[in-house]
Amino acid sequence: MKKILHGGKWLTFVVVCLSIPAMASVNKAAELKGGAPFSGPSAPSFQFAPEFHFDEHLQEYFHPKDEDFKKRYFLENSTFVEAAFFSIKNRYFFFGNVVTNFGMGRQEGAILLDPRDVDMAFGPTFEYHADGRNIKAGLDHHCFHQIDVPEWNTLYWNKLFLSYGSSNFRQGDYWKQLGRPGNSGWRERLSWQAGYGYFMHSLGGVLDTNALSWGHSYVHELSLSARWTFFHDFGWAVFADGESRARIDRRGAWLWTETMGCEAMTVRGSFGVSLFVHWIAVDQSIIRENRDKLVEVGARVFK
Repeated sequence: MKKILHGGKWLTFVVVCLSIPAMASVNKAAELKGGAPFSGPSAPSFQFAPEFHFDEHLQEYFHPKDEDFKKRYFLENSTFVEAAFFSIKNRYFFFGNVVTNFGMGRQEGAILLDPRDVDMAFGPTFEYHADGRNIKAGLDHHCFHQIDVPEWNTLYWNKLFLSYGSSNFRQGDYWKQLGRPGNSGWRERLSWQAGYGYFMHSLGGVLDTNALSWGHSYVHELSLSARWTFFHDFGWAVFADGESRARIDRRGAWLWTETMGCEAMTVRGSFGVSLFVHWIAVDQSIIRENRDKLVEVGARVFK
């Protein structure tokens, strides 16, 4: 079963890559005719590869709370790729995504970088768009791998999730909306999403428990994320953002994570570029993913 799950990452990745050329050519044709691709009453009932999103960022960590954090957290590169394989009436979408986080610690000597972690995730998502709101339901398969330093137990999960939020919650959609002339009202400045997740530890005896989850006792997850742009001029938007997340484990304990920060992004050009700083004020996650009190400073490109 593990081979099937891990092999699925590459299948998802290949399908995403193959969908890019088709998506780009169709979207380009729509743009040449004027207006947003596949919008309005003339939107086709079925469309292949209508959307593509990516987000890549490089960040450095500051303010480690102890020597262990100083060794573990130095730089991190994250890549997020998401494609809608098809849509129906421009309201119902089926997405697939791949996420990779490559973490480097700090070591003594001439070479400071110490590659330590590779975290990977993939999953399908069904999404419904209506009246400025998006509803999502899907699966998040996440696994954490170590490089040369087996310090922790293996960690992976399969999490079912449901979320409800504004249609501009994706960073690329937020950037696109703020980049349109005259879009500076409070609805354009605000984006938000609330979510619930359920970590599967069994599937009615159909699958081995070890194939679904390992290394944690999480059961439920509640989250709320939001952004608010307080400066929007000269081709830039500066916004404050934050995320509050609670995970409930098998003991019934609530494990909180609170993150807040600020980001400045361009709102002109073919894709978005931004600089950000975030403070993880509280993180009660298990040690393998715990980043309590760290400060992240980095740059991002996205669309």
